[in-house]
Amino acid sequence: MRAKRTIITLVSMLLLSAASIYAQRVDVELHVKGIEEAKGKVMIALGDLNEPQKVFAGIKEVTETGELVFVIQGVPDEWKTDLNVFQDLDGDGKLFINPNGMPTEPCAAKKVTITADNPTVEITLMDIQKMFGGL
Repeated sequence: MRAKRTIITLVSMLLLSAASIYAQRVDVELHVKGIEEAKGKVMIALGDLNEPQKVFAGIKEVTETGELVFVIQGVPDEWKTDLNVFQDLDGDGKLFINPNGMPTEPCAAKKVTITADNPTVEITLMDIQKMFGGL
């Protein structure tokens, strides 16, 4: 009887340890660089846009050029995902795309891996339309 209780206790402890490992969360600092106009808002989405319930999002007013820092709390540790960012210059809440399919507002996207060892991510906004001569 005692051996059975010991085994049950050990299995319970093992399951709780495994659950805490998988439940680890990280606070992430997202540095958005390349802000050239002190206008509008910067919007970020960390996660798979096809699964909105699993996306961490943020919005900040742009009051100066340079860089904005977002802190996103409770992000899963060891998470490989997408980071999408744009500066909403016209205030409509959407990334404006011209008839040629090119973004006309500064934006950036990249794959990232969030870890407790390196909880800082940097991304630089680009003016795609300007890069391609206003197409």
